[in-house]
This record gives sequence, structure tokens and C-alpha cells, in this order.
Amino acid sequence: MGAQQGFISIAIAAALEGKPIRLLGDPDNIRDFVHRDDVATALLNAAMEKPISGDFKIINIGSGVGTSVREIVRLIELELGRKVETVHEYHKEALGLPAYSVLNISRARDLLGWTPQIDVRAGIRRGLKEQAETIKKTTPQTAQTPAPAPHKLRA
Repeated sequence: MGAQQGFISIAIAAALEGKPIRLLGDPDNIRDFVHRDDVATALLNAAMEKPISGDFKIINIGSGVGTSVREIVRLIELELGRKVETVHEYHKEALGLPAYSVLNISRARDLLGWTPQIDVRAGIRRGLKEQAETIKKTTPQTAQTPAPAPHKLRA
């Protein structure tokens, strides 16, 4: 598979390939996961907005919902119908990460008329389907030798 970006995509790829999901830092930390299609819609909405003269505003694009890394793994397992292996890795860099990081998306709603449409479980379901299809397309199929054609005897 190609390069994956983002925890959910990387975790899905590992699970589908039968590899352990790497958990960096504390898997109980809460993060704001948002689907890329929702991000694209938010950016399109922003591009279509008339500029506000001289008044720039920071607009958070996220789900506005907190989900732990451990919960993401559990949801992947639910969708696959099986347990997946995880490996905990603790790095010095992860020690400074906040235990809770969820975005306030009220400006996106108020200024762009945008709210995310794909919840985390639906996003995982989509990701599993997309990556399974990619694996199927890129995995070489074992070639089967066709059976020889029967010989016809001349009368």
C-alpha cells in the first residue's frame, strides 16, 4: 500500500494487512478526528465565502467530538468483526502532547454554514472499504494456467 497519513488510515492499513497497530503515547488521550471529505467540504465552503474586509478569523475544522485512540482501535475491531493486535510505543516527544484536544467548530458552523457529516465510525467503515478495495487492486493475483483445449480428431 502507498503512504498513509493520519492515525485512523494508518491503523486501518495495519489491521487489513495483519500487522499490529502502533499506539504512540497514551491510547486514552482524546483527539478530534474528522473525515477528509468533511474537511474538503469545509474548504470549499470557505473558498466560496465573500472575504470579510480586514477582519481575519481563525476557523477550526474538526468533528467537535472527542474520541480516544483506544476507542478508534475498538471501532476498527467492531467493523472487522475481529480483534487486532496493538503495540504500545512510548516516545519522549509524546510526553508533551495534551491528554485532551477537541476543537470548537462553532465558527465553521456560524461563518461557513458547515458541520461535519461523517461520524468517526462511518469514517472508519468507509476507510476499511476503500483500503480493502485498494489492496485487492494492487495485490497480484495468482495466475492460473488455462486447461489445454481438447484436440479434435479428423475423421
